[in-house]
Amino acid sequence: MRTPQVAAAEVFRRMIIALGAGGASEEGLAAAAEIAALMGLEIEGLFIEDEAVLGLSALPFLREIEAGSLASRPFEPARLESEMRLAAGARHRALAAAARRSRTTFSFQAVRGEIEAIVSRTVGATDIMVVIEPRGAAERTSHAAVTMRRAAMRSHASVLYVPAPVRRRRGAVAAFVGRDGDQTELLRLAARIAAASDNDLVVLSTDLADAGRQRIAKLAGAAGLAAGRVRLLPLADDSPGALARALESIEQRLVVLSRGALGLDDERALTALAARLRVPILTVERPEKSAEG
Repeated sequence: MRTPQVAAAEVFRRMIIALGAGGASEEGLAAAAEIAALMGLEIEGLFIEDEAVLGLSALPFLREIEAGSLASRPFEPARLESEMRLAAGARHRALAAAARRSRTTFSFQAVRGEIEAIVSRTVGATDIMVVIEPRGAAERTSHAAVTMRRAAMRSHASVLYVPAPVRRRRGAVAAFVGRDGDQTELLRLAARIAAASDNDLVVLSTDLADAGRQRIAKLAGAAGLAAGRVRLLPLADDSPGALARALESIEQRLVVLSRGALGLDDERALTALAARLRVPILTVERPEKSAEG
């Protein structure tokens, strides 16, 4: 029997899915919407019309290369604006479909401006910002995609990074517990998501003393997760590689860890781990850290 949704209002206000002209994979949108549903969060789609790209399109000496023919043509600001409007409509419809399938409420807004400035003033410490990796290599390395990832990592929000393709959308919730700071809220959140999805909780750490094991069992039980659904796995060291190796034999749908844990303090390190695991990674901002920022 499915356990009630996570009482996310205690910690998070909303889940903001960052969207742009580069696109987001359908399976990525579906995975994010499912996680929002498990957490009881409303989704807000934020489509950003990148002002930097629109500004460049007005320069007379710049030309674009057509992907199919490799022929060059001048940028046309009016055509680019029309393409952005069409892209916003397509992202709106895709998000609506994902929200409908997961039975999640959502809203959508399109905003024009500088990506980092919009993210900075829109996303706060009580939000989860979702970055869905585009499928194509060109889209993943585009200015908009790179800037969006960087803006998310520089924000005060927790970040849900969804790779493309997503390998699994079913399985355990894996939580990394580090040695620094109080990990109670992170464990409680991970246990609630596991209970809401009727899945196991796998806790990974380099330090699993008896007292820690008892505390984890108590937190999981309070979240509605039976003792038999909690597994503890030791890590060889505090590194992304050790975490990935430990998870190789486990079916997982989500990895949860604190922002900056395992040295994942920039978008390149986070995307590399997500690409290796092929599952969404939720990096939770610590309240004391966001207060400092």
